[in-house]
Amino acid sequence: MTVIRMGVPGLSSEEKVRLSDRLADVASDMTGRSRDDLMVYVYDHSSEQPRH
Repeated sequence: MTVIRMGVPGLSSEEKVRLSDRLADVASDMTGRSRDDLMVYVYDHSSEQPRH
């Protein structure tokens, strides 16, 4: 499993969803895998709880 973790303080829930979607698009393009084969999480740095 490959994990990408990034901290961007102050993002709203909607912004985190958009970021997760965009990262999944890029990962899909780069690996040639379907988005269904990928899991992308954006973590809230202060709570460390995955947002997806």
